[in-house]
Amino acid sequence: MGLRTRLVHWLAQGNELASLRQSTAVPPASSENPTRNRDSLTFEVNGWETSAFVLQKLVPLTGVHPFPLHELLLMTAAVCNLQPKVIFEWGTNIGKSARIFHEISLQYGLGTSIHSIDLPDDVEHVEHPHDQRGWMVRGINDVHLHQGDGLSTSLSIWSEEGKPQPALFFIDGDHSYESVHHELLSIVAAVPKPNVRVQGS
Repeated sequence: MGLRTRLVHWLAQGNELASLRQSTAVPPASSENPTRNRDSLTFEVNGWETSAFVLQKLVPLTGVHPFPLHELLLMTAAVCNLQPKVIFEWGTNIGKSARIFHEISLQYGLGTSIHSIDLPDDVEHVEHPHDQRGWMVRGINDVHLHQGDGLSTSLSIWSEEGKPQPALFFIDGDHSYESVHHELLSIVAAVPKPNVRVQGS
């Protein structure tokens, strides 16, 4: 094959690659709720739409640690399907999960209120962020930062706000079996038809 023929062949391959790149590009994230088959016993969402949102909005903001792509997709799918009026999460740390929930609510126009609870400043814990607590969500109106015990603070706020439903409880505090087991049993006993997601399970 001569130089000219190889050049023409190389250019043709380049055009095919460019065409392939254009056809596989991620479309812009939609603001339409991706939930499908709302009457189904298990929730279903449009995976292409949630993938576009996660890749374009969440990953640039939060990265993929400690929430890898499949967890970001699950968090998005759960919030879109449940459309919670309120989310309670404990284990604020720097506010990454609260920011994820805020961005999901904002993207899909859900108007969800988010309460994020972390340990008091004077309690020592290996994951305590101290002055970095909640920096990713500071100043965001629908995200409320609290300090105290995650379970009791969440249930108290839920009760004070008139027990809004649906509510989502995101457990991401002490990951010991005993703590998580106690928290799950307490939520089930206090909240009718609770929606719970355990991080790091």
